[in-house]
Amino acid sequence: VHVGIKGSYVDNIIAPINRLATQSIMIVFFIIIIGIILALVVSKALTKNINILSKGAEQISMGNLDIDIDIHSKDEIGNLAKSFSQMAKSLRETTISKDYVDNIIASVTDILIVLNPEGKITTVNKAVVGHLGYSEKDLMGKDISLLFLEKEEMPFKGTKLEQVIKKGSLINYETYFRTKKGEKVPVLLSGAVMKDRQENITNIVCIAKDITEQKKAENELKQSEQRFMAVLHFSDDAILLIDSEKFVDANGATARMLKYSSREEFLMTHPSELSPPYQPDGESSFDKANKMMKIAFKRGFHRFEWIHRKKTGEDFPVEVSLTPITYKGKPILHCLWRDLTEKKKSEAELKKAHQDLLANERSLKNMLEDMKKTHKELESAQSQLVQSEKLASLGQLSAGIAHEINNPLGFVSNNIFILEEYIASYSKLLKVMDTLKKTIEDHDWDKALALVEEINHLEEEVNLSFIVKDIDNLIKQSKSGIERIKKIVQDLRTFARKDEGSLELNNIEKILEGVVNIVWNEIKYKAELKKEYGSIPLVKCNSQKLGQVFINLLVNATQAIQEKGKIVIKTYFKDDFVFVEIRDTGPGIKKEHIDKIFDPFFTTKDVGQGTGLGLSISYDIVKQHRGEMKVESEVGKGTKFIIKLPV
Repeated sequence: VHVGIKGSYVDNIIAPINRLATQSIMIVFFIIIIGIILALVVSKALTKNINILSKGAEQISMGNLDIDIDIHSKDEIGNLAKSFSQMAKSLRETTISKDYVDNIIASVTDILIVLNPEGKITTVNKAVVGHLGYSEKDLMGKDISLLFLEKEEMPFKGTKLEQVIKKGSLINYETYFRTKKGEKVPVLLSGAVMKDRQENITNIVCIAKDITEQKKAENELKQSEQRFMAVLHFSDDAILLIDSEKFVDANGATARMLKYSSREEFLMTHPSELSPPYQPDGESSFDKANKMMKIAFKRGFHRFEWIHRKKTGEDFPVEVSLTPITYKGKPILHCLWRDLTEKKKSEAELKKAHQDLLANERSLKNMLEDMKKTHKELESAQSQLVQSEKLASLGQLSAGIAHEINNPLGFVSNNIFILEEYIASYSKLLKVMDTLKKTIEDHDWDKALALVEEINHLEEEVNLSFIVKDIDNLIKQSKSGIERIKKIVQDLRTFARKDEGSLELNNIEKILEGVVNIVWNEIKYKAELKKEYGSIPLVKCNSQKLGQVFINLLVNATQAIQEKGKIVIKTYFKDDFVFVEIRDTGPGIKKEHIDKIFDPFFTTKDVGQGTGLGLSISYDIVKQHRGEMKVESEVGKGTKFIIKLPV
């Protein structure tokens, strides 16, 4: 029911209002939708920059300092991004990266281990694998005691760890590490404590240097010093050590040479205190000793003659050899003495023997003119070789050579004396026969008959038939004796004449025969000589020098035989080489001396019986001929020298 106004009228009025309302609502809805869309667009742009900024900050916090945040807006987010990029650049320029530190640790060649304050391993480098065989996995988080052999020696455990922490470092602590295989490795360990800004201990850094080679070198040095001291105290030669111009050590041989009961009696003395006040040249022993020591240090070696004084007050000559050496890290002088008393005596005997040889030469002058020339040449050669081993050898053999000459000379002289008697008997008969001849010419037959009877009587009296037979024998013996003398003289001339150093093709067996002829008097009373020649080819060599080698070997072989023995000379050809072997049945050479017999001045003979140069010179001569010289010996059975020469 409508009151006052009709319904159609009202509807007509409200309809436009409803349409307006509907349109308004639609407009508002569209405005809201557009606002939402605009808000979403703006929000998306802001969120993208924030995400880029967030990811960049996260990368910087993780240590990536190479990042550059790509936001170029001029709002607060753009400014913040620019600030973060600048911060990353500054940190990159002032901060060491973890990779850089890791590379340093990896490149350290010594063992590097980092511990936490409880002694647990937190970091190791690659050297641990190389030196100890452990992998990083084997050690990480493990206690450092795993690497030590002896727990009580470990410097990073218990109270010792506390001491290291308290001190702040450990420097060059020598200990042993255990490898993964359980082997022992010597190391030189150093450690340092790391603290933060609040002085709290964060880590202990350890560096261990493998000193296996150093230890080996130290042991070798120690063994070398022990061997040196053994040689010093057990050598038969007098050996001393000089430090700061005083004798600081010496062996027993020195004490015996000086007639002291012990070496302690003369140690810590200056060389002049064991010498007369002055040396033979008039210089004081003190000044001259200091001068000799300075020369030795300057040249590296010095040898000279000196007069020392025994405890008994007796002066005696020695040959001193000074050699600078390093002992226990300090330069000192190694001093070797050789007593020259016997050598001086031998030189005097050699001089006398030389005079005897000249006397023998004069006694043969009238009988053998050619020997005069030979002896003069020998005398000239001897004067030029006074200090040489060749003259020493000739000096030793001179008495035997003279004996070998005197034997045939004796029976030649005796034969001449007998021939004089035979000639006198012949003269008697000839006189009677001359008378008989004249008597027959005068036809005085009675007197001739008497003379014939007288001749028969004389023939029986002088034993003419024996004389006739004996004359041939006497002449043959005399010729043989003269040939023997001639051969000895020729061999002596070959050996003793001045060495020109030239090499010529020679028969080695002929050289050996000449040498045997010279030394025969030395051999024949002590040994049976056997020759086993093998038809060898000629060798280009110096016959004099090889002759000296053979003389040395044969004389040594003879002297080695105590009573009666055997010497064998053998030659043969093999593989383009000529071999000469000289073997004796002497006592042999000890094994410890075999390697030394060719060393200068080494000799196994008694003092005064050898200079120690014969075999050394012989060895050098063979080497000069591009050959080899070896020795084989067995104690109690004998010695064999083998010379190998190229053809």
